[in-house]
Parts: sequence; structure tokens; C-alpha cells
Amino acid sequence: MRAALVFLGGLVVALALWQGFGAGDRVVRRVAVLPLASPAGDAELRAFADGVADDIATALTPSGIEVMARAMTSGDQRTRLSGARSAGAAYAIEGAVQRIGADIHVTTRIVSTGDMVARWSQAISEPAVRLRGLRNAAAARTADAASCGFARGASRLDSESQTLLFTACALPVDEEHPMKMRDLMQKLRKRVPRFAYAHAVFADATSYVVRRGEFPESELRSLRTEARSAAETARRLDPDLGDSYVALYRLAAGPPAAIEAPLREGLRRDPSNASLNAAYGEFLLRVGRLEEALLYAKRAEALAPLSAERRGEVAHKLFAAGEMEQALARAEPLAALWPEDSTIGLARLSSLFWQGRYEEALALTLTTDRHGCWRRSVRWLQRADPAGRREGAREARTCHRDVTWASSRPSCCCRHSTPISPSRWSDARYGRRHTSRSVSCRRPQPCAPIRASCR
Repeated sequence: MRAALVFLGGLVVALALWQGFGAGDRVVRRVAVLPLASPAGDAELRAFADGVADDIATALTPSGIEVMARAMTSGDQRTRLSGARSAGAAYAIEGAVQRIGADIHVTTRIVSTGDMVARWSQAISEPAVRLRGLRNAAAARTADAASCGFARGASRLDSESQTLLFTACALPVDEEHPMKMRDLMQKLRKRVPRFAYAHAVFADATSYVVRRGEFPESELRSLRTEARSAAETARRLDPDLGDSYVALYRLAAGPPAAIEAPLREGLRRDPSNASLNAAYGEFLLRVGRLEEALLYAKRAEALAPLSAERRGEVAHKLFAAGEMEQALARAEPLAALWPEDSTIGLARLSSLFWQGRYEEALALTLTTDRHGCWRRSVRWLQRADPAGRREGAREARTCHRDVTWASSRPSCCCRHSTPISPSRWSDARYGRRHTSRSVSCRRPQPCAPIRASCR
């Protein structure tokens, strides 16, 4: 009898894996966020630890999972985990905060309440003077790992596959980490061949590798083919998984309508996917639909409220829409929280540049080698001779295209016949009457540096 039950249980698991699973299998319904441990008598760290736990609970709310916030406050770890399990929580998030010299060290973990073994953990340290940024970073990564992992059916995976999934979910899919993400997803694809999310993110990460162009063309073609096959596999396994449509968008070519198609279909099927909303905002920016781009960037931000990347994208869209002061007002406090985030840094730099605050923009370009284009432009524009300023303007157009892809903004600017002084860049009357095929020029445009290259 026991052997028959074991066989039947194995058959059920095998059938589930054969059918595939993804966004539609959100089997984790309740998660306990336990208070983070902190040294006795340290009121500052106690308040900080409670703040991290509260931020995690808040960030998990949009995922549709019931969160038991700061649950089970008494007893040792095993007692609290047992209490969370009795309350119906399959997983608990816990951690600890401590001082190590002049730094604050934060550890967070996602623990299965069934066997009380951690499936994922992270450790972050920052100087004590950067408590606010540390709080955001610790909570955001933990919330990303948990919300993504639970939504993608982590509880249906074996323990090692769960760890791979949570690790990947805490890692952004971007130009900084494509090979690491690709390797994680390749391992997960091999362990669970019909896991749609693994195929989708593998395809997306591979698309970033292709765009970097660091391999011979023959190998890049092979990578494109591999990525498209993985994206199509993900869509076939789970048509309602938004991440597969993100990958298909990044691999698409042709006219704008063809590139937009997978995004629109994905949003119809998975409208609450933060990555999908952000990708659509990126596309809308590329084709110059600036107000819509800002709308979808804000939707993505609302779905991932602790994400530095999503907040930075809103600032960037404000910049692209000509709302320089709003963009800078958003980017400045974000830069204080995440000084190393490239999206936020670029929004801040761009806003300063287009407001004519060249010295401040130049100071930002000196902190990284990634902004050499802007640095050259500022230095040319600081020269008194007309030839130097024209060269700076040409460089500025190149920088702008690299950042926003909306090359039509310089076209709009060049349609003006009257030069605009720095104090008049935000005057709404400039650009009101002019349009181009790809972008409306009715929004205020900061055109003065670009205009020098129109002559």
C-alpha cells in the first residue's frame, strides 16, 4: 500500500511537470514576514529592523499574496516558524540586523515553514550613515525574490530549484548581469524543462547578451535563434506569462507595429506584470509617445514600489517628456538612496545637462566612465568659440539618441527658426506648432544646445 502511494505521488508530480507551469499557478497564498532580530537595547537598530520588515510586507501586497506582517513576535526561531505554518503560511521571511564596526549588516532569508530550511538568503552591509539606502536595498531585493518566486510557482519546485529561482528573481535582468542571469536560468531549464518562466527569462537575458555585441556575428546569430526558441517555448507553455512577451519584444525587428505587437498581447494577458509595463514604456519612449511612456513607467513603479530601477525609469520618462524640473526633483532623492544605480544617475545627469547646469552635469560624468559622451559634450559647450559649441551640440544629439532612442527630438528642435536662450527652454510656446512623423513636438523641448548643430 505504501509503495502504491509513493508511486501515485510521483506520478502526480511528473504529470504536473510534464504539463508545465507558470504565472497561472500561484499556489503560495500566505506568507509570514517575521520581525528581523536586532541587538537588545539598540533602539535605532530595532526601528530600522521593523522598517525593513514593514517595507517587505508593503512591497509584497501588489502580488496578491496575503501577507502576515511582522507575525509571530514571541519565541525562538523554530517556535515562530511553527506558528507561521500553523497560520497557513508556507514560507516565512526572517532576518537579522547588527552593527559591525562602523557598518550596519542586514541578513534576510526566505524559509520554508515545512522543513524550516532557508531557500534563499542575502547579506548587505553599508555604513551607518546610509541607513535609509540600506533599508530600501535590503527590502527591495527580498521583496523581489519573494514576490517573483511565489508568483512563478516556487512551492512546486524541489529545494535546489527553488533556490535558483529566488536567486534569479532577486537579480535584475539588465545589461549589468545578463550572463549571470542566463546561467541561472539555463540551470533551472535543465532541472525543470517545462518551467515557462525559466525559458522566458533565459530568452530575455540572452537578448541582452546579443545587444552587447561582444561575440562574432555567427555566434550572435546562434544566440538570437536560441533566445527566440526559448521565448516561444515559454509562450507555448504558459500563454499568460508576461515575461515571455518581454523577451519576444526585445528580439523583435521590423516596423514599430510589429515590435509593439507582443507587448500589447502580453499586457492583455498579464496586465500586472511590472517588467512588461516597464518594457512597454520603453517602447513608447522609443517611438516618441512620451505621455503614454510615462503612464506605463508609473504603472511599473506602482507594481514594484521598492525598485530603484522602476523609480529611475519614471524620472527618465519625465526627462524625455521635457519635464526637467520634475525629473530632477525625482532623481535627486533617489540618487541619495541608490548612488550607484545607473538608471537614476543617467536621469539626473540628463536633467542637469538639458537645464544648462553644465558644471553639475560635468561633476557627475567624472564619477564613471559610462558617461564619456556627455562629458565630451559639456566640455565642448563650455568653450566660447562657435565652432566648439557646434561640436558640443552634435555630441549632445548623439548622447540624447543613445539615452532615449527618440532621435526625433533633435528633429523637432531643428524645426525652430528662433534660437532659445537657456532661460526660455521650458517656455511652452516653443514647439507648440511643430510635429514630426514619430513624435509630437507640442511639449516643451530643451533645444538650445541641439539647435547649434542645425545651422
